[in-house]
Amino acid sequence: MRTHNLLNWIFGIATILVVFGKAVTLLQEMYTVPHAGTDGFTGWLIDYSQGYVRRGLFGQIVRWFYEAWGIEPQWTIFIVAWLTFLSLTTIVFVLFRRRGLCWWPLMSTVCLGGLAPAYRDSLVLLLCMACYWSCARLRKPWPRYLIANLIAILLINVHEIGFFLTFPAMALLSMGDEEVALPTLLRPLVLAPAGAAFLLTWIFRGDGETAQGIIAGWQKILPPWWNGVDLKTIGVFIGGDPSTMAASTGDNMLSRWHGVPHFLLFLGEVLASLVVIVRLPLSNSKGTANSEILPLLAIGQLLPMAIVFPLFWDYSRLFGLWSVSTLMCFAIVPMTQWCKAIAALDAIGCGIGSRLKTCRLGISRYFDAFPTWLVVALALMVGMSGVRFDFNACLGRSVIGSFVHSFAWDVYKSHGDVGTWLRLQAR
Repeated sequence: MRTHNLLNWIFGIATILVVFGKAVTLLQEMYTVPHAGTDGFTGWLIDYSQGYVRRGLFGQIVRWFYEAWGIEPQWTIFIVAWLTFLSLTTIVFVLFRRRGLCWWPLMSTVCLGGLAPAYRDSLVLLLCMACYWSCARLRKPWPRYLIANLIAILLINVHEIGFFLTFPAMALLSMGDEEVALPTLLRPLVLAPAGAAFLLTWIFRGDGETAQGIIAGWQKILPPWWNGVDLKTIGVFIGGDPSTMAASTGDNMLSRWHGVPHFLLFLGEVLASLVVIVRLPLSNSKGTANSEILPLLAIGQLLPMAIVFPLFWDYSRLFGLWSVSTLMCFAIVPMTQWCKAIAALDAIGCGIGSRLKTCRLGISRYFDAFPTWLVVALALMVGMSGVRFDFNACLGRSVIGSFVHSFAWDVYKSHGDVGTWLRLQAR
């Protein structure tokens, strides 16, 4: 009991410091002059002024707000980023409490601690949650999948990564839905509209001309102080500027694996992340249906995301999105629906179902074999490297490393920048 209380204190302090550090970092990202336009901030400004393009939905809303009511983009973005981050953090903790799950891994950098609110991560995850809720809580099948598809289409047009975060779990749930009048393996076809929306985002990815047109459009209408904002990073997010890293994302990923040791470090981080996310929330549920379903869901969500590994450049965010979406889905969907989905998998013919069952039970026993003390140590001391794979990044992005980084470094670094912005606005 004393050990449990001590860990509650440790992870509780980590939660406060990491959330506070992210809040300060978000303030810095949004309002630092002249650096406010780098990376995360300009990703929100992609719009449809040059025609349909991926990730342009929210930017179009920001433009409408500015043109109709004169609300400057930084205020819309800042308010949405703040509200979605705080809402997501609160909702996830409430979900875990109601399901009786251990909340310790939530602030790990492979979970909430790895997210970047300035990069729309919180907004994406809230839309993911809405998809899971519609599949799990609506009683009749036609409104269930109609609403799920509509939300998924909105999600995919905010960021196409939402397809990989929602489709595997939603497809599994649809297979267990006996109200869908289709054979088991064809039931995921009810999600075809979301799949079509995903394909459109890849067809209309945009190019250099699209990026330059969007940038020119914003430069014409934004206030004078925005002249210090580097809008060229819009090309990074739609892949249209050949001078940006987005044009060579595949090479980027390989360039970060400096030989076998760094590749093995990456694999070790992936395995440690799986153990923490699958094992720690179920500390009191060994050998139950929970311990069979969560590993299956986590691996099922992770495997399709391997497709986007070469297209992503910050793996701490990628794994944060994966782990939070997986845990939210597991907590939202009732156990009865998970059992129906598992039964549908087991019933697949040609021996496939029996093999899947054997594999699932073996994976469950594997994760149950990890002692709690080891899983807690992994959660505290191991993080997912971001842009570069090295041991310093692995340790620095852990819960313990975040104590120093989020509370000390980010606050110290942001203090002067935010103060500069406030003084400029006061003039």
